[in-house]
Amino acid sequence: EAVYFFHPEDLQKINLRPFRNTYLLVRKEEEKRYREALHQTFTLEEQAPYTLNISLPSRPTNPRELPHKKNEIVNGSVFLLHPSSL
Repeated sequence: EAVYFFHPEDLQKINLRPFRNTYLLVRKEEEKRYREALHQTFTLEEQAPYTLNISLPSRPTNPRELPHKKNEIVNGSVFLLHPSSL
């Protein structure tokens, strides 16, 4: 079973008891935000880095412009969450 969440504050609303481990996938540029938001309730133990090559349609702001494929490389880490003993 897996749990997905997108905002750090959403983790507080999820019952984690049914899960033996809870993992968090975080883009490198978002790591500080998650560490700061979760530091009182969880410690993050880095398990592995990841790199994804993704393709997304662009979102042109000009209505006369057609969307085109936008390639992006995403770097981040997988973290195991441990409940803090604070």
